[in-house]
Amino acid sequence: MDIDMVFCWCDGQDPAFIARKNKYFQMETEQISDKSVRAHRFFDNDELRYSLRSLEMYVPWIHHVYIVTDRQVPKWLNTAYDKVTVIDHSEIMPKETIPTFCSTVIERHLVDIPGLSEHFLYGNDDMFFGRPLTPDFFYRHEGRPIVYLKPFKGFPRLRMKTITQLNMQA
Repeated sequence: MDIDMVFCWCDGQDPAFIARKNKYFQMETEQISDKSVRAHRFFDNDELRYSLRSLEMYVPWIHHVYIVTDRQVPKWLNTAYDKVTVIDHSEIMPKETIPTFCSTVIERHLVDIPGLSEHFLYGNDDMFFGRPLTPDFFYRHEGRPIVYLKPFKGFPRLRMKTITQLNMQA
């Protein structure tokens, strides 16, 4: 079973990217949260480089790597390497949804990557593998994905006395 890896990435310091983002958000109303579009949301610390290194070190059995981005290519990436393909948003997303700076919109279209295996892993550029893993960590032998869940025990409750004390201190 072939398993591919998909990363989403952008270089938030790229002047062309900044211009696109600023032009788009100048057209929007005040309904957009300023925090959602600040530069820190798109900052690149070369995490993708280290994500790819961890991938090669700990999950070398990955069949192919796709990097989904908006008209960009990491400066340091060897684009001649045949195991990695850069996918532009325009290759997988309808024209009317571009540009988008919303990761959930982009993630919805990952399944439209040309040549993507039925079985794939998805991660953002700041996701790293920290130990060797085998395909059976992610998929059963018949190809069904494994989902690891922990029981949710609810949020801890504050005792009324504690809340009252906090209000008195304010």
